[in-house]
Amino acid sequence: MISNIPKVKIAREMRLSGRSLSEISRDINVPKSTISVWLKDIVLSDKQLVDLTGRTSSRISRGRMNASILLRATRIHREKRVFEEAEKEFANLSKEPFFMTGLSLYWASGSKKGKSFQFTNSDRSIISLMSIWIRKYLKVEDNLIKMRNYNGNLRIDISRIDIQRRVIAWQKLLIQYYKEVEV
Repeated sequence: MISNIPKVKIAREMRLSGRSLSEISRDINVPKSTISVWLKDIVLSDKQLVDLTGRTSSRISRGRMNASILLRATRIHREKRVFEEAEKEFANLSKEPFFMTGLSLYWASGSKKGKSFQFTNSDRSIISLMSIWIRKYLKVEDNLIKMRNYNGNLRIDISRIDIQRRVIAWQKLLIQYYKEVEV
Protein backbone atom coordinates (compact mmCIF):
# COMPACT_ATOMS: atom_id res chain seq x y z
CA MET A 1 0.00 0.00 0.00
CA ILE A 2 1.25 3.46 -0.91
CA SER A 3 1.70 5.81 2.03
CA ASN A 4 -0.36 8.99 2.19
CA ILE A 5 2.14 10.72 4.50
CA PRO A 6 3.40 13.15 1.79
CA LYS A 7 -0.19 14.10 0.92
CA VAL A 8 -1.12 14.51 4.60
CA LYS A 9 1.86 16.82 5.06
CA ILE A 10 0.93 18.92 2.02
CA ALA A 11 -2.72 19.03 3.12
CA ARG A 12 -1.76 20.22 6.63
CA GLU A 13 0.48 22.96 5.22
CA MET A 14 -2.28 24.11 2.88
CA ARG A 15 -4.84 24.18 5.70
CA LEU A 16 -2.51 26.07 8.02
CA SER A 17 -2.14 28.69 5.27
CA GLY A 18 -5.94 29.13 5.28
CA ARG A 19 -7.03 27.02 2.31
CA SER A 20 -10.49 25.43 2.30
CA LEU A 21 -11.05 21.68 2.49
CA SER A 22 -12.49 21.77 -1.04
CA GLU A 23 -9.43 23.56 -2.42
CA ILE A 24 -7.09 21.09 -0.73
CA SER A 25 -9.13 18.12 -1.91
CA ARG A 26 -9.08 19.36 -5.49
CA ASP A 27 -5.36 20.19 -5.47
CA ILE A 28 -4.04 16.92 -4.02
CA ASN A 29 -6.78 14.71 -5.50
CA VAL A 30 -8.01 13.21 -2.24
CA PRO A 31 -11.69 13.02 -1.22
CA LYS A 32 -12.88 15.94 0.91
CA SER A 33 -14.10 13.54 3.62
CA THR A 34 -10.58 12.12 3.94
CA ILE A 35 -9.08 15.61 4.08
CA SER A 36 -11.55 16.48 6.83
CA VAL A 37 -10.38 13.52 8.95
CA TRP A 38 -6.72 14.34 8.39
CA LEU A 39 -7.15 18.00 9.36
CA LYS A 40 -9.80 17.89 12.08
CA ASP A 41 -7.32 19.11 14.74
CA ILE A 42 -6.36 22.28 12.83
CA VAL A 43 -8.21 25.41 13.94
CA LEU A 44 -8.10 28.42 11.64
CA SER A 45 -7.54 31.93 12.97
CA ASP A 46 -10.32 34.50 12.82
CA LYS A 47 -8.57 36.28 9.94
CA GLN A 48 -8.24 33.02 8.00
CA LEU A 49 -11.93 32.25 8.57
CA VAL A 50 -12.93 35.72 7.32
CA ASP A 51 -10.71 35.33 4.23
CA LEU A 52 -12.08 31.84 3.58
CA THR A 53 -15.68 33.05 3.91
CA GLY A 54 -14.97 35.94 1.55
CA ARG A 55 -13.45 33.67 -1.09
CA THR A 56 -16.34 31.21 -0.75
CA SER A 57 -18.91 34.00 -1.02
CA SER A 58 -17.17 35.37 -4.10
CA ARG A 59 -17.15 31.93 -5.77
CA ILE A 60 -20.84 31.44 -4.96
CA SER A 61 -21.69 34.85 -6.45
CA ARG A 62 -19.73 34.09 -9.62
CA GLY A 63 -21.41 30.68 -9.86
CA ARG A 64 -24.85 32.21 -9.51
CA MET A 65 -24.06 34.85 -12.12
CA ASN A 66 -22.72 32.23 -14.53
CA ALA A 67 -25.81 30.07 -13.98
CA SER A 68 -28.05 33.08 -14.56
CA ILE A 69 -26.25 33.94 -17.79
CA LEU A 70 -26.46 30.34 -18.98
CA LEU A 71 -30.19 30.09 -18.19
CA ARG A 72 -30.89 33.35 -20.03
CA ALA A 73 -28.85 32.27 -23.06
CA THR A 74 -30.67 28.92 -23.10
CA ARG A 75 -34.07 30.65 -22.92
CA ILE A 76 -33.15 33.07 -25.71
CA HIS A 77 -31.89 30.21 -27.88
CA ARG A 78 -35.08 28.21 -27.23
CA GLU A 79 -37.30 31.22 -28.04
CA LYS A 80 -35.35 31.89 -31.23
CA ARG A 81 -35.78 28.27 -32.32
CA VAL A 82 -39.53 28.41 -31.54
CA PHE A 83 -39.84 31.65 -33.53
CA GLU A 84 -38.07 30.14 -36.54
CA GLU A 85 -40.39 27.10 -36.46
CA ALA A 86 -43.42 29.39 -36.03
CA GLU A 87 -42.33 31.41 -39.08
CA LYS A 88 -42.37 28.29 -41.24
CA GLU A 89 -45.81 27.28 -39.91
CA PHE A 90 -47.23 30.78 -40.24
CA ALA A 91 -46.36 31.00 -43.92
CA ASN A 92 -48.77 28.13 -44.63
CA LEU A 93 -51.32 28.69 -41.87
CA SER A 94 -51.87 32.40 -42.57
CA LYS A 95 -53.81 31.40 -45.68
CA GLU A 96 -56.43 29.69 -43.50
CA PRO A 97 -59.18 32.02 -42.22
CA PHE A 98 -59.88 29.85 -39.15
CA PHE A 99 -56.23 30.04 -38.10
CA MET A 100 -56.23 33.82 -38.41
CA THR A 101 -59.54 34.03 -36.53
CA GLY A 102 -58.28 31.97 -33.59
CA LEU A 103 -55.01 33.86 -33.47
CA SER A 104 -56.88 37.18 -33.47
CA LEU A 105 -59.17 35.94 -30.70
CA TYR A 106 -56.16 34.95 -28.64
CA TRP A 107 -54.64 38.35 -29.32
CA ALA A 108 -57.80 39.95 -27.89
CA SER A 109 -58.54 37.65 -24.92
CA GLY A 110 -55.44 35.56 -24.31
CA SER A 111 -52.78 35.91 -21.67
CA LYS A 112 -49.40 37.07 -22.94
CA LYS A 113 -47.57 36.64 -19.63
CA GLY A 114 -46.74 33.74 -17.40
CA LYS A 115 -45.75 30.23 -18.31
CA SER A 116 -48.97 28.88 -19.73
CA PHE A 117 -51.40 29.42 -22.57
CA GLN A 118 -54.56 31.03 -21.18
CA PHE A 119 -57.66 32.23 -22.97
CA THR A 120 -60.61 33.78 -21.10
CA ASN A 121 -64.06 34.71 -22.40
CA SER A 122 -67.64 34.82 -21.09
CA ASP A 123 -69.13 33.53 -24.36
CA ARG A 124 -69.24 29.71 -24.36
CA SER A 125 -69.36 29.59 -28.17
CA ILE A 126 -66.07 31.53 -28.36
CA ILE A 127 -64.55 29.13 -25.80
CA SER A 128 -65.79 26.19 -27.90
CA LEU A 129 -64.31 27.74 -31.05
CA MET A 130 -60.95 28.26 -29.33
CA SER A 131 -60.98 24.66 -28.07
CA ILE A 132 -61.34 23.45 -31.65
CA TRP A 133 -58.62 25.89 -32.77
CA ILE A 134 -56.26 24.64 -30.05
CA ARG A 135 -56.74 21.01 -31.04
CA LYS A 136 -56.34 21.76 -34.74
CA TYR A 137 -53.39 24.16 -34.76
CA LEU A 138 -51.59 23.55 -31.49
CA LYS A 139 -52.20 19.80 -31.56
CA VAL A 140 -52.64 19.67 -27.80
CA GLU A 141 -54.00 16.47 -26.24
CA ASP A 142 -57.34 16.79 -24.43
CA ASN A 143 -55.84 15.81 -21.06
CA LEU A 144 -53.60 18.92 -21.13
CA ILE A 145 -56.50 21.34 -21.71
CA LYS A 146 -58.03 22.56 -18.46
CA MET A 147 -61.32 24.48 -18.40
CA ARG A 148 -61.91 26.76 -15.41
CA ASN A 149 -64.77 29.02 -14.41
CA TYR A 150 -63.97 32.45 -12.98
CA ASN A 151 -67.01 34.54 -12.01
CA GLY A 152 -68.94 33.65 -15.15
CA ASN A 153 -65.89 33.74 -17.41
CA LEU A 154 -64.52 30.50 -18.75
CA ARG A 155 -60.77 30.11 -19.06
CA ILE A 156 -58.83 27.61 -21.12
CA ASP A 157 -55.53 26.84 -19.47
CA ILE A 158 -52.69 24.80 -20.98
CA SER A 159 -49.72 24.70 -18.62
CA ARG A 160 -47.06 24.36 -21.29
CA ILE A 161 -44.62 27.22 -21.89
CA ASP A 162 -43.70 25.86 -25.34
CA ILE A 163 -47.34 26.23 -26.48
CA GLN A 164 -47.49 29.79 -25.23
CA ARG A 165 -44.16 30.66 -26.89
CA ARG A 166 -45.39 29.35 -30.23
CA VAL A 167 -48.63 31.33 -30.07
CA ILE A 168 -46.79 34.51 -29.06
CA ALA A 169 -44.40 33.98 -31.98
CA TRP A 170 -47.43 33.61 -34.29
CA GLN A 171 -48.84 36.85 -32.85
CA LYS A 172 -45.63 38.71 -33.63
CA LEU A 173 -45.77 37.33 -37.15
CA LEU A 174 -49.43 38.35 -37.40
CA ILE A 175 -48.48 41.93 -36.54
CA GLN A 176 -45.76 41.87 -39.21
CA TYR A 177 -48.24 40.34 -41.67
CA TYR A 178 -50.75 43.18 -41.18
CA LYS A 179 -48.02 45.82 -41.38
CA GLU A 180 -47.00 44.41 -44.77
CA VAL A 181 -50.62 44.23 -45.96
CA GLU A 182 -51.19 47.83 -44.83
CA VAL A 183 -48.33 49.23 -46.93
